[in-house]
Amino acid sequence: ACEIERAWEIVRAEKAAGLGPQVRVIFVMLQEPPKEPVLRHRPGDPVDRAAWRRLHIHSVALQIINRRLSAMAGSSAHPFVNAGAGEGEAFRAATMPTLSAGFESGDWSKALAALAQVRLALLKSSVSQAEIESVVLAQKAAAQRQEAAADTRSTSGLAGSLASTTALDETPVSPAQTRAAIDADL
Repeated sequence: ACEIERAWEIVRAEKAAGLGPQVRVIFVMLQEPPKEPVLRHRPGDPVDRAAWRRLHIHSVALQIINRRLSAMAGSSAHPFVNAGAGEGEAFRAATMPTLSAGFESGDWSKALAALAQVRLALLKSSVSQAEIESVVLAQKAAAQRQEAAADTRSTSGLAGSLASTTALDETPVSPAQTRAAIDADL
């Protein structure tokens, strides 16, 4: 597909521009919706919530990883002082998982080696139901707090939120809509 080739072009351009030898892209995958519903869709039709569901489930997984990384960073057994997992985008063409760590001055090589081992351990370990429930509960509580505080947002705060959402080519939704979606998806 031309989208995959375009994603590879962007990755190659970023590497040439100095992305660095420590970044490796293993594969690029296109995640298309089924063609029939897309072709049948007409303005005003209900939107399939599968993409939102995937996004919410993905955010639960990232939060579990980040909680584990935070606990590891707090122990004396790891040479990094903080760590985090996330995702970055290459010009809206490809999503790249990220794993980063903060380290004490001069200890970057030990931190990087430890982070590589942690990455493998995270890939091999399973997630407990208690971890999932804890993160889902926290996300639902955060959505409820945002909904409750919606009427007290400042004009500049609301304008900034709308501007950043629009800049990302996303459709603005209210905190109530976000909470309802999280409740439905998780």
